[in-house]
Amino acid sequence: DGFDCSGLICYTFSSYDIKLPRSSIEMASYGSKIDAENAQKGDLIFFKTNGRSRINHVGMVVEVLDGEIKFIHSATHGGVIISSTKESYYEKNLVQVNRVL
Repeated sequence: DGFDCSGLICYTFSSYDIKLPRSSIEMASYGSKIDAENAQKGDLIFFKTNGRSRINHVGMVVEVLDGEIKFIHSATHGGVIISSTKESYYEKNLVQVNRVL
């Protein structure tokens, strides 16, 4: 089975006794919204994918280097993977970054 995107994030944070909302859209209201160029490890990164009008995907920042944000997430195809905001799909669908820690 595995995780959907918000399930992965909830599971990861719950292992540190941090309870987050269960859906990506609810998570987007949690913590403080920050500029993407200030992203750090542990921040949440949100996307509107597949032409959706609202946030429907979340990942967690694992590395930031020279303006590139790498994040772990559960993809529809491929399971839990690390992707980059330098990939055009994620670059054009990035909505916001939230600091929750």
